[in-house]
Amino acid sequence: MPSHSSPAPGPNQLISPRYLRGRWIRETRRTELKIPVWTLADRLRRAREHAGLEQRELAAKAGISRATISNAERGANTPQTATIQRWAKACEVDLAWVLTGIPSEGAK
Repeated sequence: MPSHSSPAPGPNQLISPRYLRGRWIRETRRTELKIPVWTLADRLRRAREHAGLEQRELAAKAGISRATISNAERGANTPQTATIQRWAKACEVDLAWVLTGIPSEGAK
């Protein structure tokens, strides 16, 4: 007899009904929580937005070209470490967080 297997149910899909205390209970598979992964480009943009700066304002404050800022925020290129350091300082954010996504000890 050939075995027919059905595909596994997706997130929040009905697994199987069951009878419990006089009622049919619909069991569903719960979706696992997902933690968003922020890229370097995302963290650079968030740092600038946190500081309340427009790209041109950050460019003037950090001595970085606006094109470099735009390209970095879009993920078109990765800025040099010295550029990221000036960016973080101008935005007053933790450099370790910008580089890795993990704040350094004692960062606010």
